Amino acid sequence: MKPRPLHLCVLSALIAVGVSADVEAQFRRDTTRVNDQAFLRLLKQAEELNEEQQDRAQRTHNPRILMRLADDEDPAVRFRVAFNPYTPAETLLFLATDPNPTVRWGVARNDRYLFEADTSMVADLDQAGNLVELSRSFGRHGITLGTNGELTVDIPGKQWSLRDGFHSFEIKRRRQGLFVYSEQTPGAARQSLSKDYAEIVRVGIASNPNMTTDNLRALFDDVSPTVRKYVGANENTDQMTLEVLSKDPDHAVRLSVAGNASTPLHVLERLAIDLDDAIRIAVCENAMASSALLLGMIFDNNIGVRAAAGAHRSMPSSGLIKLAKDDELTVRQAVVDNPNTLPEALKRLSFDPDDEVRGQARTRLAVILKDQIKEDRDR
Repeated sequence: MKPRPLHLCVLSALIAVGVSADVEAQFRRDTTRVNDQAFLRLLKQAEELNEEQQDRAQRTHNPRILMRLADDEDPAVRFRVAFNPYTPAETLLFLATDPNPTVRWGVARNDRYLFEADTSMVADLDQAGNLVELSRSFGRHGITLGTNGELTVDIPGKQWSLRDGFHSFEIKRRRQGLFVYSEQTPGAARQSLSKDYAEIVRVGIASNPNMTTDNLRALFDDVSPTVRKYVGANENTDQMTLEVLSKDPDHAVRLSVAGNASTPLHVLERLAIDLDDAIRIAVCENAMASSALLLGMIFDNNIGVRAAAGAHRSMPSSGLIKLAKDDELTVRQAVVDNPNTLPEALKRLSFDPDDEVRGQARTRLAVILKDQIKEDRDR
């Protein structure tokens, strides 16, 4: 047999080696390849586990679990840890530097609120004694206090601190009741978040109903009108800051101040003559608007202003009687809906041309008249 040329032999050898390498590579790929069904199963398992972790981060009261979950690779899990009122303060300090702005917003907006307590406990709290009822109140909300709890009066009648082992709580008397919180988010975290480059994080600080006055004051001149609006609406904002914001060039900021129950009366009186109808309406809807201020609003040329004034529980009876004769149905409806409207105004409204107002006024007046008749007969 005629021998083949050397270059053909070399070529054949190279081809054989190449084919062998391709087969080997293909074999390796095949052994690690995941079929569609297995892949979808793994994907579903991962998603289910992630949902479980998110649910744990949101619901658990266990500080050790929360500390571990704060390191989770999923920002949705970390966000729920950041927003959980039971998360330890040092963990919040760690999450305040999280690369994800939504997680940082969770820290900023975490108001640490746990539950509302009975205001009858204020006297006991001021005496820093009789923790039995306080312990029962905590127990009803799934929190067990130890026997060595230490209660401190921070501001008599307003604020108290409770340290129980590794846990610290704050109890605060606010306009709407007595509320219990986990200890406040660390000051270093609050300070850094109030300077965060992301607007949403600063909004979290400004809108937090448990934020400190100092942190809110630091945001009164924020470049974002949205941040300033939330500072203006926050009841923890001090009166001096609210007065400054009441003159803000942005309409939404001034509107938020007009509706804030912490806004001083002299500022409300100035806003009550603002040319903007919405601001005057907000003043009339303000829970702390005085009777004298409201009485002055019954002559306003805007229907919404008069209706808001007529619905306010601090409106004097003379103002309600006047508004009961208003030409606008919306205003008269507000008066008949007001629980403080006296019989004299209801008597006038019981002959109102509108069926609904007339029927409502007669129903309310009938109850009052029956009670009066019974009292007169019993005398």
